[in-house]
Order: sequence, then structure tokens, then C-alpha cells
Amino acid sequence: MILGAAAANWIASRFSLPPIIHPALALLAATLFGMAYAALPAILKLHFNINEILSTILLNYIALYLIGFIPSGYGHWIPESARLLTLTPTTKLNLGFFIAIIIVFLALFWFYRTSSGYEIRMSGDNATFSNYGGINARRSIYIGMLISGALAGLAGGIEILGVHYRFVDNFTSSDVFDGVMVALLGFCHPIGILFSSFILGGVRLAAMTGLSIQMGIPRSIGGMIISTMVIVMSSEGLYTKIKELFRKLLHKVVIMTDKKKPS
Repeated sequence: MILGAAAANWIASRFSLPPIIHPALALLAATLFGMAYAALPAILKLHFNINEILSTILLNYIALYLIGFIPSGYGHWIPESARLLTLTPTTKLNLGFFIAIIIVFLALFWFYRTSSGYEIRMSGDNATFSNYGGINARRSIYIGMLISGALAGLAGGIEILGVHYRFVDNFTSSDVFDGVMVALLGFCHPIGILFSSFILGGVRLAAMTGLSIQMGIPRSIGGMIISTMVIVMSSEGLYTKIKELFRKLLHKVVIMTDKKKPS
């Protein structure tokens, strides 16, 4: 996201282009930068067996230093020709909202209606099983990581072109793991992720504005609500295991009762 934001701001603030082409090229640059950076954890995972969660967390700090090599134009406001269209004049709701909606339905179609999407889902669930099934799991994981990086870079570009209108490097400092929580709350399904993002984003925004400013309620309440949501969601696996244990225990009790009955 941070590299995509820097790339988008570079194109937006350093070049003079027509209104429609300008933001399109800036978002394209953001997408490509995000895709290129996502290739690093993919290589580390597939060739060196390094966990992608660990590598991406560590690469976040390297990205903060890499943006210094991008002429991102600190303090330079993005011209009107490169800004995303604002849908309502009194808010930051912009064209990026519809871009996100379109991507959700494209992902839904691709994952569940195409063979390549099926291969990526199977490779993510179990790479060994996919290889035995004739699927090139390594290639699918590469594709999945590159697409995820591209979407993250696109998100960073939308944040800069549609919300801040200048480059900032801390717009994700308070919600670095929100994407993971949204995915888990949405059960890793595109439609579920769409609704869970609305819920989590609404709680996060309400904690910063409505609760904190208008009602004087501490901002940390929002974090507590989100944490409770994650705990409740995570408890599903525990509930399933407990239910299975009770089922096995009941089965043993029934067998023992049958054995004690007189023949």
C-alpha cells in the first residue's frame, strides 16, 4: 500500500496529463509497484520456505525506506486533473468505492467460475494436494501473491488520489492488520469480505469521529469492539471442537449403556 501510494503520487504530482488519463496512469503505477513488491515474499516462500506472514511483516519496514528512492513529492498537493472524482462534496467518498465494488465481483467470478481461480483456491488450501491433482501450485501461489500485491498497491493509490490529495506515509499506521481481520470475518469469501469491510470500517470511523469527537467516548472503545468481534469469530473453531468432543463422549456413553443391558 505504501509503495503504491508513493508511485501514484509520483505520477500525479510530477506529470501534467489530461484529467481522465492522469489518475488512470497513477493508479496503474500504484498497481505495478505493489505487484512488484509482492513478488519478494512469494520468492521467499516458494524457494526458501519462509513463512509469508513473517516475511511481509518485515518487508513493511523495508518499504518505508524504499519510498525514499521514489520521487513522490512530499508536501506537493496533487492537482485536480489527477484526483479521483468525489461523489459527495462534504465527504471523502470517491470513485475508489466503485472500483473496490467492481474488484469484489471480478474476484467472485474469477475464483468460483474459472479454472485458474479454482487452481489458486486449491493451492492456497493445500499445495501438496494440488500438485497431486495436476495443479501447478507454485505458479498459482505466484499469481495469487502478485494479484494481492497489485490490489494493495491500488488501494494505496486510491487512498492518496481520493482521500489525502498528497503523499503521506502513515495512513495505515493504525489499521495495519485490518485487512486480515476483514478477510477472517468475511470467511475469505469476496461477498463476505465486502460486508465485513463495511462493518469494520464503520466501527473504526465511528470510534475516531462520532464516539470520540461528538460524544466524548474514548477512541479505544472502537478497538475493543473490533477485538470482541475477532474473538467471537475465532471461537467458532473452538465451538466446533467442543461439539465434536461431546459427540464422541455421547457415542461412548451409548455404547457402554448398550453393553450393560441384559441380553
